[in-house]
Amino acid sequence: MNLKGVLCGGLLTLALAVPASADPITGVLNITGSANVSATRIDWVLGDITDHPGATDAVYGTFDIVKDGTGYFSTVWQPVSGVNTGLSEDLPPGGGANFLSDFETQDAKYDDLSFTLTNVGVFAVPVCTGGELVGQSCVAFAGSPFLLTRTNSGTGVEFDVFGFFVDPTDGTGQNTASGIYTANLVGMTPIQVANAINTGQTLTSSYSAQYTVTAVPEPVSLTLLGSGLLGIGLRARRRRA
Repeated sequence: MNLKGVLCGGLLTLALAVPASADPITGVLNITGSANVSATRIDWVLGDITDHPGATDAVYGTFDIVKDGTGYFSTVWQPVSGVNTGLSEDLPPGGGANFLSDFETQDAKYDDLSFTLTNVGVFAVPVCTGGELVGQSCVAFAGSPFLLTRTNSGTGVEFDVFGFFVDPTDGTGQNTASGIYTANLVGMTPIQVANAINTGQTLTSSYSAQYTVTAVPEPVSLTLLGSGLLGIGLRARRRRA
């Protein structure tokens, strides 16, 4: 087989497979905020939703963007007062196509960016009993999406979400994203948190969240790549014949 022909054919195939347009949505986005949590609802709070036209307290809370983003999100934070925010949909009744939306930044690139939530994580750990040692984890009830871990100062909480980001104007390609929300409830053991949740109480805490986004190859790209490799193979076969 002619090596030059293989390389040229392969490069041409890859060139056809890579979209020649805006940035792919990959990288890391960091946000912070606060939430009121019960057994059946997450009510996101923080900031003033009047800066976001159409938002209502019944459905939305706000989050702040943290400046150390990477990749597509490397410029989402700007050192300007009054921006670097967005909306989070409460769970329930929200949590669908606009779980994160209405990004307020100094870069128009992010104006129509949103996150679509497809599911939340469920942890395969025991229900809290009160006997948890430091470092051990449990859940308030079977199927709860909150992982409770005993710490030296109280309880660490983890909440995981999964989905994908959408940017009709500037983002390209398909992607898959996971967001990890973490909080620390000082002075409360996991069983105390579980008892509060299970008796209908609401707990309030600040959180930090990190979204990690990776690209998913587009079907058309994979088709082009497969066709290119097939063509190279047929060419080599004809040469041997």
